[in-house]
Amino acid sequence: MNLKRFRKTHHLTQMQLVQELSKYGFCCRQPFISDIEKSKRKPPYEMMEAFKMAFPTASIDNVFFNGIRTSPRNSFATRKANNIKVDEVMEEYDQLFMALD
Repeated sequence: MNLKRFRKTHHLTQMQLVQELSKYGFCCRQPFISDIEKSKRKPPYEMMEAFKMAFPTASIDNVFFNGIRTSPRNSFATRKANNIKVDEVMEEYDQLFMALD
């Protein structure tokens, strides 16, 4: 995961990230962020949605998918913006994480 790198680059603690995400409707605790950074958990869709609202210039693909998908047409944010069905996005999301394991 590049979430830790993103967080450190933006001088955020895990608690500060939790607070930012909660402003956009995703509530969690600091250990949850730690588990995601250590790849013990997958970030839920709702977290990525709140992350994109909190950090609109950040690339979801780079932060959560290690930049695997580089085509802007296929990026998570673009597919979401184009109202692709949530089930389709989540299926692709699960396949990407299976490929990373």
